[in-house]
Amino acid sequence: METVELLTEIFNRASEESSILPVSRIFLRQYLPQILEIGHVNLIVNSCKNFTKSESLSLLLCVPELWEKMNLSDWTAVIQLMSPRPKYSIFDPVGWYTDIEFLIKWLNLDALELLFSLDTVTIEDKKQICNFCRANANSLQLSQEDFEDLDGQVLCSADSLKKYREKLLSSDRNLLPKYSDGLSFQGYIEDIWLENFSYTGAT
Repeated sequence: METVELLTEIFNRASEESSILPVSRIFLRQYLPQILEIGHVNLIVNSCKNFTKSESLSLLLCVPELWEKMNLSDWTAVIQLMSPRPKYSIFDPVGWYTDIEFLIKWLNLDALELLFSLDTVTIEDKKQICNFCRANANSLQLSQEDFEDLDGQVLCSADSLKKYREKLLSSDRNLLPKYSDGLSFQGYIEDIWLENFSYTGAT
């Protein structure tokens, strides 16, 4: 079964059968063998490009088996394969920036540090990702409420995210955030914007 076809079946069935929407880890367990047969990078990219942010993010948070063996080069491949990203809009339901949200919010990593180290990502894509971060600075920081479903049943466990974060940081300590909350993150993004894009007059 093709990747998009499988994901379409999962989300359609979940809308009728899952007690938690758009999907829960409990519901997805029946699909784990099929999910894990697909290349992880390929599945994440197809999910982000073809399904809503809520669906693609839920998939990442429900299936730690998708990413627990991925390294930084795999996430680099995801970021590159998401190109070209459309101009960020709050009205676009598709999860074009879900990979960035997962890295920044749920893993508490400085994905912008990784992004700007990649010469293979276009300036336009970097600009759109920065626009996404500027528009969502506060919501890209974990709140106490976000931890409530990280129990290993509805979503993955908080411990699985923590362990995976440490794994990625062991490869590159530069991914440690240089900010501590939404306000300092906003300032951090604005500094990046001024350094890289202010000369273009872009908004």
